Amino acid sequence: MHDKFLGMLVIGGVALPACMVCVVGVTAAGSMLTGAIAWLGGFDGIVSTALAITMGVLIFKVVRQHKNKDASAPIEHGKQEG
Repeated sequence: MHDKFLGMLVIGGVALPACMVCVVGVTAAGSMLTGAIAWLGGFDGIVSTALAITMGVLIFKVVRQHKNKDASAPIEHGKQEG
């Protein structure tokens, strides 16, 4: 009985990072990872939260800038690279 529960926990722990990136997005995943690393590094809870929020905002800005840069690129029809 207990092996089934432990197996589900292990599978959940392995699948969680992949699901988190797909569902929540890169920004939240980076923010959570930064907060966890800060907390495990011995920082106070308030400092860990501040670092997580700061990293989330920075990642959001970079991702948004990258998407806007791709969207503003002109499309040239009929040209082949090479």
